Amino acid sequence: GQGTFTSLSAMQAGIGIYFKHRGNGNYFVADILPGSSAAQASLIRINDELLQIDDYTISPNTTLEDIRTRILGNPDTTVRLVFRRQDQERNDYEGGNGDLYFYNVELVRKLDRKQMGDEMDPQDSEVAARVRMYEEEIIRLRRELLILQQKTEENPRSKALEAELKSKVEDMRRYEQMLLQSQEHTRIAEEEGKDVLDKLTRLQQDNERLQAREKERGRALEELQQKNSSQMSILTSSRLQLEQAVANERQKRASLEKDLGFIYQEIQRRQAELSKRRESKARLLDDLRRGHQSLQEVHKVQEDQVASLAEVMSSLDKINLAITTKIDSFINSSSVRRYEVSSREAYT
Repeated sequence: GQGTFTSLSAMQAGIGIYFKHRGNGNYFVADILPGSSAAQASLIRINDELLQIDDYTISPNTTLEDIRTRILGNPDTTVRLVFRRQDQERNDYEGGNGDLYFYNVELVRKLDRKQMGDEMDPQDSEVAARVRMYEEEIIRLRRELLILQQKTEENPRSKALEAELKSKVEDMRRYEQMLLQSQEHTRIAEEEGKDVLDKLTRLQQDNERLQAREKERGRALEELQQKNSSQMSILTSSRLQLEQAVANERQKRASLEKDLGFIYQEIQRRQAELSKRRESKARLLDDLRRGHQSLQEVHKVQEDQVASLAEVMSSLDKINLAITTKIDSFINSSSVRRYEVSSREAYT
């Protein structure tokens, strides 16, 4: 059937799974790229059915290109996949009934070394070979476990078979542990290889920049040499023009110095007039101060006179009051005497 690798495309990274379409919108794992994120996860198996990519659910209208577009992305980013599996081996081992079960896994998008042009070194090849050997041994042990389980159910010598089964289980666990360690070594080696590749890329970029700078420097030097000869004649003519300009400036300077002499004489004359005006102004200020002082003295005399006049007015008011009082007393005493005289005359 049709299939697609979810690996590097242009500047994108994948997870190393090859999906196959079996109709009715069902997509299954057809192959897993050794050393990829999917292989390192140790969860995904061949024939596992893909159900969901992040928040996108697989439907009958989903195409392989849709799956490819949604899984591919920038390096070192993550994508979450949901799978469905009917693993008879797992169900027999765990005592299940063979029903479907679901699981999800989060994988990191990584670049494919071969598509990046980076050949695997001998140490990485040895680690990858060891990982494949462990994976094959684990598959073989699981098959033997399945056979032993079947024999245990059918053969009356179950105790011996159970002991052999336990031994195989221990071997499988040991190989699984060795597989995890090898996968961790592979991951570390890939990270170191990626760091080396990044450093090599940066060195190549620096080398290209230096070569470009050297080429640019050579072109600039040639241009400077070409311009040097033409600029020499230009500088000679410019020097002659500058000498003529200097002579003209000297003549202008002499004329300006003469004009400045006249201006200096005019400034001295005006400074003399200003000094005279300042002296006249000083005399006027002295006269004004003396006049102001005289006015203050006159004002003080007037204030003293006003005070004396106020005292005189107060004395006159007292005298007037005394005279008025005496006149009133005199008038009253005269009236009493006239009344007594008239009374006497009437009596006689």
